[in-house]
Amino acid sequence: MSLRPADALAYASFKAELIESDHEAVFSDGHREPIYYRVKDGKQELLVEVNYQWFRTSIAPGLVRVEKISDAPPVVETVEQPYGTIPMLEKVPGESNFAWLQRSSAALHREHQNNEFGRHQAEQGVTQKAVIEGEAQYNREAEQRTAAHAKHSRSRI
Repeated sequence: MSLRPADALAYASFKAELIESDHEAVFSDGHREPIYYRVKDGKQELLVEVNYQWFRTSIAPGLVRVEKISDAPPVVETVEQPYGTIPMLEKVPGESNFAWLQRSSAALHREHQNNEFGRHQAEQGVTQKAVIEGEAQYNREAEQRTAAHAKHSRSRI
């Protein structure tokens, strides 16, 4: 059953008056719905929603029991992506499909190269400190080569 557009405002305003509790209703078919409450005439009234209709928990159709929602976060199982699935980048509005695929492919290639590079370094026992020292040495040598080249090219003029 769906909610009629004419009833949507009344439904939304009534639901706005309710406060969600830390309990849930378990129905005979196995599905669960949150329980809401409101204070009416000084008494707390427990309500549950069934097909966009509100019922007191004492007369809700198909209600088997009320359970307290656990405070522990739900256990999330990690699922590895099957071989062949490619995580794609978000498409920029107005971007052509070709440009998006090209950008996604380049990002995926860079990620793969970085992972492989890190794996190879770990296999060879290379530390981060050694990588930084190697880069610094390479930069010093490059500056020396550039200076020597600049000196040599000025002498020919």
